[in-house]
Amino acid sequence: MNNRWYRIIESIKFALGMLFIGLVLMRIGSIKANGELISLIISMCGYSGKLMVDAFPFVLAINYIGKTHKDVIPVIATMISYALLNVVTMFFAKTSFSATYYKEILGLSYETLNPSGNIIVKSPINLGILASIIVIFIVKASYKLSRKRYNYGMFVFVDNDIWFFLMTIVFTVGAGIIVSHEYGYLVMILNSIMNWIAKNHSNPGVMFVYGLIRQFLNVFGMEEILTNNFLFGNLGGSWTNSAEVTILGDVNIWIEQYKANSISIGTGRYISASYIINIFAIPSLIVSYYVNVSDKIERNRSIGLVLLGIITSLFGAATLPMELVLLFTAPVLLGMHIIMCALIHLACGLTNTYLGCGAFGNPGFLATGNIYELIKYSRDVNLFPTVKRIILIGIVVFIVYQILVFIFYRVLAHHFLEREKQIIEVKQYIENLGGISNIKKITSSATSIIVVLYDKEKINVQNIIDGRAYKIIERYYGYIINYGPASTALCRKIRKEIKNYQDCLEYKV
Repeated sequence: MNNRWYRIIESIKFALGMLFIGLVLMRIGSIKANGELISLIISMCGYSGKLMVDAFPFVLAINYIGKTHKDVIPVIATMISYALLNVVTMFFAKTSFSATYYKEILGLSYETLNPSGNIIVKSPINLGILASIIVIFIVKASYKLSRKRYNYGMFVFVDNDIWFFLMTIVFTVGAGIIVSHEYGYLVMILNSIMNWIAKNHSNPGVMFVYGLIRQFLNVFGMEEILTNNFLFGNLGGSWTNSAEVTILGDVNIWIEQYKANSISIGTGRYISASYIINIFAIPSLIVSYYVNVSDKIERNRSIGLVLLGIITSLFGAATLPMELVLLFTAPVLLGMHIIMCALIHLACGLTNTYLGCGAFGNPGFLATGNIYELIKYSRDVNLFPTVKRIILIGIVVFIVYQILVFIFYRVLAHHFLEREKQIIEVKQYIENLGGISNIKKITSSATSIIVVLYDKEKINVQNIIDGRAYKIIERYYGYIINYGPASTALCRKIRKEIKNYQDCLEYKV
């Protein structure tokens, strides 16, 4: 894949960090505690975290433009473009969609009258990270076009920055109108799929589709569209309690049935796979990332982050950040992960493994599937067999992920099925590093090659950059060459060439 794609991760690290912190704060906000002051602090953490998570697409666009342009004007234009895009969708989008397709982004909403004379509240449509992508393309295109403007004509007094700003506004309004119109097709498709899932939920194969759609929407920050309908809405089923009150949504039904000690078969079907994904799949991905780091210095530097990632994943706070990291560092591996998540939903359906959540926390901030609730439910005699099945499936999933990641980084990531390209690239890299005799030590991580040279003057940095590398960092001990997911495979092949070279020297002696 083009090195420009892999370079994106360098431009959005702050936004990803903010998202991670926001999710952690949300999970803290889900804790139920006694004491007014403690409850107040916990609630504050929950709302602060939700604010950060909701603002992530906005910050993502600003972070990327700020890093790539290093100029305050494009950053200001990005902020205005993002707000304007949502304002346009708020006014031009249809009001007939269900509430899950709208979201009060940046606090934008207003009251108006519908054709029947009733008061309705209009909000921007929920575009998730798609809004960030649209704004980034608009700002980059407008900035590039504004720099090509000739300095003569009727409007010569208007400088390039003003032209850039005007073009950004025009393009944003146009994009907002188009998106508002086309969004209806997305709504139609999703509604058809969700209604089909709700009607055929007893079929395990349908849960595969549910898992697939949920993971796709999650990557684009639009998972709420699905989860609000199934976990808290009528598509997740209904149940009437002893007080003749109808409860809607898988989470709400589970909470009420758990309190009444009357859990029916199938309750929690849209939640149970999340336990396996958060507690086994994501930690396995993080561990496999660490295992692929062969450099001792980089291993020591990353051990803290790895442990933090695993701990937070157990509480459901690392899934989205990890998936976004995969999107920009190993898209093929992300595709494998999405399919695996869908298969986990299928496995839960086939084994009748249904376990809900929300009985021990605030459902508004709670992650579906976390270690705390799993431990709590394991103490329940009636739920212990289900917990046992989740753990068994989880162990299998953990092992499968280790195998998948190993195969991907060692085999698939570096010109798979193109052996000639592999050989040529290995030879070129050795040449650009100053030859085999100049390489003192070479190791790798999941996305970079770490090389120590005898003579630093012999390295050809420009040729390496012109190849697939997207960043080179010089350290006191050597160079870190950010090469993308093929780093591990390329490093192994270079080390093999070095070993063959050394064996030849020993044979001659």
